[in-house]
Amino acid sequence: MKKLIFILMTIFTVFAITGCNPNGEEGEKETRKFWAKNFKTDTYYQVNAEKFAENSRCVVWAEKGSGVDETTANNMATAYNTVYAKMMSTFGWEIDDEELYRFGGENLKKMDTMEVAHYIISANEGTASKLTILLLDIKDNYSSTNKGYTAGYFHSLNFMKNDPNNSKYPLLKYSNELDMIYVDINPGKPGSAESNRTLAHEMQHLMNFVSSQVIRDDIMDIWIDEGLSTAAEWLYDNPEDRINWFNNNGNKSMKGKINEGNNFYVWENDLDDYATAYIFFQYLRLQSKKPNDIYFDILTSESYDYKAVIKAESINSSHKNNWEKLLGDWFAANYINAPSGLYGYMDDDKLKNVKAPMYPKSTKTVNLFPGEGIYSKISGASTTKVPDSSGKIRYKGFNFSGDPVASGGNASVARLTYNVEEDNTEISASGETTGVASSVDISMSVSSSSLQIASSNFLAPYVVDSGCFLRENRKHVRSADGIRSAVINDGENTGKSNIPKVDRAKLKRVIVDE
Repeated sequence: MKKLIFILMTIFTVFAITGCNPNGEEGEKETRKFWAKNFKTDTYYQVNAEKFAENSRCVVWAEKGSGVDETTANNMATAYNTVYAKMMSTFGWEIDDEELYRFGGENLKKMDTMEVAHYIISANEGTASKLTILLLDIKDNYSSTNKGYTAGYFHSLNFMKNDPNNSKYPLLKYSNELDMIYVDINPGKPGSAESNRTLAHEMQHLMNFVSSQVIRDDIMDIWIDEGLSTAAEWLYDNPEDRINWFNNNGNKSMKGKINEGNNFYVWENDLDDYATAYIFFQYLRLQSKKPNDIYFDILTSESYDYKAVIKAESINSSHKNNWEKLLGDWFAANYINAPSGLYGYMDDDKLKNVKAPMYPKSTKTVNLFPGEGIYSKISGASTTKVPDSSGKIRYKGFNFSGDPVASGGNASVARLTYNVEEDNTEISASGETTGVASSVDISMSVSSSSLQIASSNFLAPYVVDSGCFLRENRKHVRSADGIRSAVINDGENTGKSNIPKVDRAKLKRVIVDE
């Protein structure tokens, strides 16, 4: 059963970094201790680390005795230069001197997202942003038989003031008081394409967290934050594994429940969520009036929920302020996948292979949580009427060609049943299926050959997100000194710096050369 999980911005995965140079002189390296999370025991522990590389943008540390060398650290640094430029140009914003006066920065000319991140930590105006990257063997459940592993993570706890004597919020004693990312080295391989994609994924989480501190009064819904992070993966390269998981409803060793409706909108932190979020946010980009702007518009929205998407300035005009139509058109696109128009992915080289998995059961009703939808087969050569809407349940029909059929019309191939409830904390609702089980996909425009995946993809370690163990609510409060920060557990604000809210209209795009 779906868990209604929301909270703080503890968001996890993997992440690498840019052109940092080694310390230079030979001999003993600088050392320090970091707090890290043991995901196997749900506890925190200290890591003894050595500093391997540093430049104006990053500091790379590695767990002592882990076998990491300066070449690996510099590979991480080089990757970050590439990822940094792409991420800042897509998601990044900057504020000019007029807004900076409110930060107390009379001598500043401008400050971008990453510089604000460092400001939140240091409270030193004018201090250049420098991301800390810790390379370590993340303690998780990875083994020779359990191939899922935590490739890395961002933890917003590190933006809080370390307070070992706080009995009300005991997690505060584990804050490193750094804007930082943790990157796995076993089986993760820093500098690899997979690791670098996760670097981009986690950098978006960090940027989203910072944006929430200065733009909104609340952190973003998990599905939007994670969706933007899957879009960040696309910036680095277009990961086919998300599409393959969607098309195959899992893989040969693991099965998903996308064919039973499971998707991103009620977030459970499973691979179905990530696959469907990736595809949905690619649909938003390809359908957007300004594809280069849509992710920036969403990240910097003053809304934290689905309205951040449908109110985006660059969203397709057909979907403006209309979640029901956007959701229905996306479901239809996954089935029809036309080369142009609203019902497809604009003939994108990889996304043109998206095909919706069919409902596998012969039951005549299905319970769907908000945002979920299923495609049930119509038997033989028969034609059936598309049912009328009922409550928050909507229907579309499909024939072998053409646009989807609305309620009241006749369909001969398949039926879409979906829940348009906007509040994703609501319980499920019951809808009708055709009552025909299907183990074979009958989508109109994708050949079966598109479903083939190299067998190595099934057997290799696969990345799982570290989860959302702190996302229990969305509470935010404003403390006496005006600090705005995500909070731990029941809502007390524990941030370190006095961060005023920035006028969203005055944010400017950032273009960064590699």
